[in-house]
Formats: sequence, C-alpha cells, structure tokens
Amino acid sequence: TPGAIPNYDLKDIEARLIEAGRSWGDRLKSALVEHHGEARGSTLFNAFGDSFPTNYRERYSARTAVYDCVRMEAALESGALGMNLYRPIEADDNALSFKIYNAGDNVALSDIMPMLENMGLKVMAEDSFTVTPHRVKQPIRILDFALVTGDGAAVDYGAVRDVFHDSFARVWRGDIEDDGFNRLVLRARLSWRDVVLIRAFAKF
Repeated sequence: TPGAIPNYDLKDIEARLIEAGRSWGDRLKSALVEHHGEARGSTLFNAFGDSFPTNYRERYSARTAVYDCVRMEAALESGALGMNLYRPIEADDNALSFKIYNAGDNVALSDIMPMLENMGLKVMAEDSFTVTPHRVKQPIRILDFALVTGDGAAVDYGAVRDVFHDSFARVWRGDIEDDGFNRLVLRARLSWRDVVLIRAFAKF
C-alpha cells in the first residue's frame, strides 16, 4: 500500500539474500564444517564437494549430503557396502528408505531387490547416483530405495536400524541364507543370529 511500509527486519532480509545467492556447494561446505569442525569438514569437502552429480543436488539438500560424504568415505576405505536405513520427513510409519553406497563393482538391482523382499519390504522406487571424487578417481554409486512394509505394518526404524544393517550385510556377503525368515528382523526386531537359530529349528 503506498505510504504504508510494513515493519521489517533489515538483517533478516540481508541474511535471506545472502543465503539465496549461495550455491549448493557453498551450503555443503558450511554444513560439513558445522558438523565436523574446520579441519575434518574441509577434508571431506575437498574429497567430495564438487563430485555430486546434478540429479543428486536437485533431489537432496546439502545437509543430507553431509551424512552421505561420511558413508562414502567409509565405503572407499573399507571396500564394504555402506548402508543407511532411514525414514524421509513426513513419510508414513510403514514407509522406509534404504541407501546403499558401493565403491566396488556395480550392484545389480536383480540381486538386491529379492533380499529386500525377503526382509519383508516392497520396493516402490529406486534412484541411483554416481559420485566420482577427483582425488580418488574411483566412482561411488549411491542407490536409494523407497520402501514400504509388505504387510503395511508400522516400523520403528530407529529400533531396528542397526540389526537391519547387520543382517542385510550378512545376507549380501553370503554369510546367512536369503529367505523369508529374514522378515523377523523387522517384524520381531531379531538379530541375524536369532533368525539363523529359528531357521535351524524349522529345518529340524
């Protein structure tokens, strides 16, 4: 309205303009330093900061990438499959997402999807991203699966996250069998050792 200027906070407006002018990479560097400190954050940024593809930057925030950087670093150092079971914000209580970080040979979806189904999950969608750190020159593939429980039951993912990671890793390496007994990890919060025992009872 002419002649009626509303109340405003000049510093807030300036802060919003500064934030709007920052790139995704700028936000990532700030978030890494905030979470890990100057030295560690700068190391992670130098390793991965400008390696994320466009489709990744369009889908995930810089703060999400902070956690992916740590898991990619671990996958590179260990050579093992990295994992992250999580629930997206505002998702239903029967919905989960599962990220896999692979620094080795390409992972075949035809290998992973039956494993997830045997753990009582349905794969609703899958996105893949290839990150190639400049200093390492070894591509890392991130697979992000959108999942729901097969029976529609709610899952307290925080309570089952660790046992799910451990059990999936065991199945992936071939240490334990890949069958429907693995649904007990999510449904009954059993460890892979308990599932192996129950499987043995059933066979006997």
